[in-house]
Amino acid sequence: MSSRRKTPPNSFSTTAPGRPWLSELSARPRLLNLTDLLIGLLLLLLPFVMGGREAWGHWLLISLSFLLGTVWHLHRVFEGGRLRLLALETLLLAGLLLVWLQTRDLPADVLSRLSPGYQRLIPVWSELQAGPADNLQTWPTASFIPGETRHGFLMLLAYGIFGLVLAQRLRTERDCHLVLKTVGISGLLMSAFAILQLVTSNDCFFWFYRHPFTGTREVLKGAFTNRNHFAQFAALSIGPLLWWAIASRKPKESGEVLQRRGLGPARGNHSQFDNLVDPLLLLRLAGAAGVFAAIMLSLSRGGMIAAATASAVIFAGLWKAGRISAGLALSTVALAAVACGGLAAFGGQTLETRVSDIASMDASALDASNARRSIWKADLAALREFPSLGTGIGSHRYTYPAYMEDLAEFMTFSFSHAESSWVHLGLEAGLAGVTLLAAGLLLILIRLVTAVLRNSDAARTTAIAACLAGITGGVLHAVADFIWYVPAIVITTIALAVAGLRLCDGFSSDAGIFIPRPAWLVMSVACCVMLVTVQPDLGS
Repeated sequence: MSSRRKTPPNSFSTTAPGRPWLSELSARPRLLNLTDLLIGLLLLLLPFVMGGREAWGHWLLISLSFLLGTVWHLHRVFEGGRLRLLALETLLLAGLLLVWLQTRDLPADVLSRLSPGYQRLIPVWSELQAGPADNLQTWPTASFIPGETRHGFLMLLAYGIFGLVLAQRLRTERDCHLVLKTVGISGLLMSAFAILQLVTSNDCFFWFYRHPFTGTREVLKGAFTNRNHFAQFAALSIGPLLWWAIASRKPKESGEVLQRRGLGPARGNHSQFDNLVDPLLLLRLAGAAGVFAAIMLSLSRGGMIAAATASAVIFAGLWKAGRISAGLALSTVALAAVACGGLAAFGGQTLETRVSDIASMDASALDASNARRSIWKADLAALREFPSLGTGIGSHRYTYPAYMEDLAEFMTFSFSHAESSWVHLGLEAGLAGVTLLAAGLLLILIRLVTAVLRNSDAARTTAIAACLAGITGGVLHAVADFIWYVPAIVITTIALAVAGLRLCDGFSSDAGIFIPRPAWLVMSVACCVMLVTVQPDLGS
């Protein structure tokens, strides 16, 4: 204990003057470096494992999150520290309790009071039980597929651990800035990969994996099996990329320019063009424009709306902070030029049609096959029968056929999801789940918007606006697509939310709840035990 090394105050991105960053990194505690590595893997690697959507992605998410909890709490055993709360922990615990309750055996009278539909949809359950007739049981749980719901509990717990650890890890404003830059780089890498994969496509993901239901030749998808998921993931990086390009550029004082140009009357006529044409600024803006063009070329209407919303929010935050003038004009021109170039080269009439559909706001144009409206109608009918706890996380594909009036028209389709995050959550988690999620998102949005409007610090305002941009676009996109099914999108959204809330709260060393070292050790052991015990289930 006595020989432990103290953590530098600016630990994520600060380096000592004149000292190489690698030396600074090696001087930090190894557990802290491992924590940063795990956070980076979740933000940068998980999206390339099919967005975390397949079995390998679930394994990576849950395993890395539990390992992250183990390492971070063990680091706290040696270093000590306080537990910083974001006022969302109660909602997280309530959500975990709700999912856990769905898998518990409930008395028949309690289950029937929650909804008679539990017995109506599985009327022959008692006939499948072995034993005397007087010992036959009715269906016991609020979930129609408890095994899948237990897996959903692990996913939610993994998200919670990642968010809680990240909230503790971000101890300076520069730490939050690095998270924003990491999110921007992740979106940029995915967009570049998507374009390269489409241009050189052999209809296989990563040029070697042939997915049984989709390919890579039609539109940009990157490592995602669905273009809407790719577009939403890329849209999350629009705010951070534009913030990085414009807000992080320090305007040069006019006095500094005059000193370089000399004295005399000529100094008053000196042009500021050299301040405007900044190669690094142009490079960063080109990256943001490339991501925006990739979203357009994905032909995802929801992704286009999310990207446009994110752009509007970050520009509003930059305007509020006084950071847009020539930068705004330059960025707008760059975005428009690249997007139009992509339209002319790749999108053609198809992209123009997709944009026209959005502008028309015509339901028949936006949902020509009537699939979304049909599944929404079926799911809302099921929600009316199971309003309290829903039918269990992961049960959608098994429940909706009983309520779909025009099921015969979609016999070749399997609606694994409701094409709406809110409707899907309502079916599987009931009004209780929708209320918890809505309360959490509303709390986040109110705090971020309030901070942007009231904060007088320009640098902090723009960083908070970058976080707000991605979250706002995602909330809108979630209305017409189940984007929160994809772990990479959820992890990135959590990172933006946590970074934004930490920027709002400040970084006082006295904030938080004091936790004794033995308690940190207990939490580390608990995460380690969970990491080991879940491996057989994840492997199967």
